[in-house]
Amino acid sequence: MDCLEVRRNLRAFVTGELRPDAWAEASGHLHACPGCREALRRIDGLAGLLAECADPPAPADLARNVMAAARRQAPAVGAGNWSPRRWWREAPIVLRWATLGVGVVGLALGVVVGTATLPVSGATAGVPVDPLESHAVDYLEDAPDGSLARSYLTLLQDAGEER
Repeated sequence: MDCLEVRRNLRAFVTGELRPDAWAEASGHLHACPGCREALRRIDGLAGLLAECADPPAPADLARNVMAAARRQAPAVGAGNWSPRRWWREAPIVLRWATLGVGVVGLALGVVVGTATLPVSGATAGVPVDPLESHAVDYLEDAPDGSLARSYLTLLQDAGEER
């Protein structure tokens, strides 16, 4: 280690925060360099002076003053204080447009999925409808007996006969 590196790490050397290999290297340098030893002596003297100083007492109303200042500066947070109208007024314009876009896309998807899954028109008119036709599972008709697909088809057909 050179003088610059040792002096940069003197605080860690004194407090024992250096890795063992770095501590050994710094210790070797301190034995050989009188300038770095003098810097270490000054740090040790300063640490001793600071250890002798008592911590100043905190004011009695410090916690109350800090909490009062935090309440004044922090926005009101909580379930009772939130309102969509206030959020909409305070939200950046980009966020408002994004919210509208997501809402429109969600509504459009709901309409598309809803119309794609509507029952066959005969069912709404009171005309019996084949459950296989209304659920679009006709591709399962070739399922072997005892399979899960055949059990599902049987349940659908039984439900259609109960009407």
